[in-house]
Amino acid sequence: MKDFEAAQQHYDFARAVRINGAEAKGVQTPETVGNQFGYLCPRCGQGNTLVVSAMIWVALLSDGTENDTSDTEFDRRSPARCRCGWTGKVGDFKQAENFEGE
Repeated sequence: MKDFEAAQQHYDFARAVRINGAEAKGVQTPETVGNQFGYLCPRCGQGNTLVVSAMIWVALLSDGTENDTSDTEFDRRSPARCRCGWTGKVGDFKQAENFEGE
């Protein structure tokens, strides 16, 4: 258990350094924005509260379906919403300034 706790502390420290270093340079990252696309809600400005309607492929099975998460697709016209109550399309999202995605 100590090894896990030490690894978790190292991970948390490394993440904090990465985020704080980026913030010091004025750079937005997926961690600071809340998503890997740099999208922000046009109403509340949050990036970690967004939901989009995406097309996914599923396998049809005898007992139902199974998600094939290898390919999820959405585009600028896809419906989108935020927990703050905003609704619109992906193309309506604001883009974070100075965003460096992965």
